Amino acid sequence: MGSSTVAGQGTFVVEPSWALVAEEAGGGSPAGAAAGGGTRLLRDPSIIVEGDTIAEVREGRLAGRHRRIRADGCLLLPGFISGHTHVAA
Repeated sequence: MGSSTVAGQGTFVVEPSWALVAEEAGGGSPAGAAAGGGTRLLRDPSIIVEGDTIAEVREGRLAGRHRRIRADGCLLLPGFISGHTHVAA
């Protein structure tokens, strides 16, 4: 991705090897995770980005023809502002 911005780039999928996502208390969806929930490590997830917003985090690879950013060997922390402090909580 380099130093370019993703705003205005339409919809694309980021495919890291792993993603650490927050969960709502009770094991709900990572989207809008509430305080008190845990974290879950996903293997080979698909992170769907619309413009500059994470629209969805899915387990497994998304089928079909999509613009993709392959991030093999990388860990993605979608939605974490400061991963080094929030993951330790």
